[in-house]
Amino acid sequence: MSDVLPLDRMTVNVFDEWERRYWARCFGCTEEQLVAAVKAAGTDHVHAVRQKLGATTTSSMQVPKGFSTERL
Repeated sequence: MSDVLPLDRMTVNVFDEWERRYWARCFGCTEEQLVAAVKAAGTDHVHAVRQKLGATTTSSMQVPKGFSTERL
């Protein structure tokens, strides 16, 4: 079974292993870079984190390979 989307697609939850992996794939970064970007942004809002990572293209928000667009 493939993974599913996070419940809140506007919040980057770095405290949940699955969501860290999901968001790292979305942004094309490592989990460590993701956590650092959330800390640097001072918020977990997806747009602020994306800006800190320099991921400004809309393609960075596509569902990563191996993840479903449906929620169980």
